Amino acid sequence: ARKNPIFRFILAAGFAAPLLKIVGERIFIIYNWSDSRGGKTAALYASLSAWGDPQDLISSFNTTNVFAERLAGLFSDLPLGLNERQLAGGGARQQDFLDKLVYQLAEGNSKGRGAREGGVQEQTSWRNIVIANGEEPLTGQASQSGTNTRALEIFGSPFDNEDAASQMYTTVAQNHGFAGAAFIERLAKADKDKVRAAREQLMADLRYALKTKMRHHAAYMAVVCLA
Repeated sequence: ARKNPIFRFILAAGFAAPLLKIVGERIFIIYNWSDSRGGKTAALYASLSAWGDPQDLISSFNTTNVFAERLAGLFSDLPLGLNERQLAGGGARQQDFLDKLVYQLAEGNSKGRGAREGGVQEQTSWRNIVIANGEEPLTGQASQSGTNTRALEIFGSPFDNEDAASQMYTTVAQNHGFAGAAFIERLAKADKDKVRAAREQLMADLRYALKTKMRHHAAYMAVVCLA
């Protein structure tokens, strides 16, 4: 499966979230979209399987803002998997909800709220890479530029055929939860200055290769490549 570059990128993204604190990068969203039966959910399962049973870790776009905040807090410094953008529905109202959700998750702090008995509720904070998918783009023509700068949208299928995608569900159901622990053990022993320097070099190489002055997308890609 790793011979497919989209699959490999999504798989690497599942390991990249613990690097955000070390390299000082902000939260961002990786969004894979294509036609149905392209294996997008299977790739997300594979990415989450590094940390546990993906069946227990995955969530969806059929959510509320408050639940999304609490979920992000629960998975802080780990990937947050959101499946099937189409569950949020279509139309201008749903697109507005998605734009606000992207902003909210990328902000890293819950909205300030008053407590029913007086005072204020305790705020939640998080630091994730959000890995999501759907059958249509995440952002629309009316989306604000801030939404676009927080998301890497990747079009295409992460598997070359439907049978390979189907087999991935069986594979990760039987094999999960150990790769993430091994990654953290290795990261804990790493020279953090070298980790940061490697990321800066990757970012410079990507900006040169892509011939772009835009820092944010190259910065996000560099974190995934580093992982």
